[in-house]
Amino acid sequence: MRFVQLGESLIIMKELTQSPATIAHHLNQNPSSGLLEAVPAFDQLALYFDPDLTTSTDLLAVVKSFASSSLPDSVPTKTGRAKTSLTSTPQNENPNPTNTHQASRGPSHHEIPALYSGPDFAEVAQSLTLTPNQLVELHSQATYTVEAIGFCPGFPYLSGLPAQLQNLPRRQTPRTKVEPGTIAITGDQCCIYPLERPGGWNLIAQTPFTLVDPESEYFPLQTGDTITFTPITKQQFDQMVSQQL
Repeated sequence: MRFVQLGESLIIMKELTQSPATIAHHLNQNPSSGLLEAVPAFDQLALYFDPDLTTSTDLLAVVKSFASSSLPDSVPTKTGRAKTSLTSTPQNENPNPTNTHQASRGPSHHEIPALYSGPDFAEVAQSLTLTPNQLVELHSQATYTVEAIGFCPGFPYLSGLPAQLQNLPRRQTPRTKVEPGTIAITGDQCCIYPLERPGGWNLIAQTPFTLVDPESEYFPLQTGDTITFTPITKQQFDQMVSQQL
């Protein structure tokens, strides 16, 4: 374990012995004096603190104690739509979603419907020497973990891409516009574009669900959450357009 201090109020932790998301969750649930927020990424942890309330030395001692202890990974709680009810109107719509997805909650599991008809779907299958059905099965049978949120609000970087789908490079010419809900892969990662943005990943599918709403501060995905994708038809997609995750 090592660290880099950036300025007087930020520490970056590296070479951690446990998942950054796990450590961050426990630190945020049990904050020491002066710790403002612990923010996890793929393999690092950012610690924002108030230098008037604590020192970097004291804070690092607390973090090292957490990191060296046996922290149990939080058991994900089920959210999203059950696979058996994807074609029906959700029964658990929350009229006030901003109160249910707070930064302090533990990891959750999300089942996200996906229409596998992205503009790069056929090319990806061919590049990986897979049939279309094999590509869908491999991608939808995996469980993904939100390792980081970045690039734009609510954009999840997902680990867990099956080995058979890895090592695809980014496209030589990025698109200037990728539609919200687009599911894409490159290297050993998967992602979902929550908002319209440019992008160079390989676009294989799209979800009808709304993943973010900045105006209402609706951001249901957090680091440490897990995701599975459920294949749906175009008719099912049209029925679920604009539903929130």
